[in-house]
Amino acid sequence: MREYKPRAIESIAQRELLQFDSELVNGEPKVVPIEEMIELHYGIILQYRNLSKKGHIHGITVFEDSIIPIYDDANKRYEPIVVKAGTILIDKRLLASNKNNRLRFTLAHELAHYILHSEYYLEVQELASKISTESDFRTEKEADELGAAILMPQGRLKVAIKRNVHQMERKELIYHLSHIFEVSTQAMEIRLKKLRLYMEER
Repeated sequence: MREYKPRAIESIAQRELLQFDSELVNGEPKVVPIEEMIELHYGIILQYRNLSKKGHIHGITVFEDSIIPIYDDANKRYEPIVVKAGTILIDKRLLASNKNNRLRFTLAHELAHYILHSEYYLEVQELASKISTESDFRTEKEADELGAAILMPQGRLKVAIKRNVHQMERKELIYHLSHIFEVSTQAMEIRLKKLRLYMEER
């Protein structure tokens, strides 16, 4: 199984964004329309379902035709549904307005699995929501990193920082950046640290 280094992940994110909309790499810093990217650029089917009783499963990427158990609220039990290959299932509770950032990151994470790990999951015949081996932990980490790189493109992030770093204190700047890219402040802080753009209190 191929292991993706951080530099390779950044390059993949830039390549995928350029192919979808070059303005996301070369234009003004702005929100990446992740749902549109998934459906229109990749032709992936998006479905919103209750993936678990308590909402602990946020997303599932389906690489081959499968039968997936989903939770039926009305009958208080799991029911199997047939899901086609090339589908991303998202827990519909993430559609709540106060969970938009979590929804966007989950979408980007699942898309990252589709981009990076299709061959791996087809080979092991598992869904990209199960973690059972060291390789699976690595794929989850890589999906987090590529998802973040897609939602917060490195070049546009640097532009946004340069424009505002002298006018804002650290916490205010992180909040401002998270608003521009529609991600959580936690996701933004992790991304800044990863790129070594983390700003200490001045």
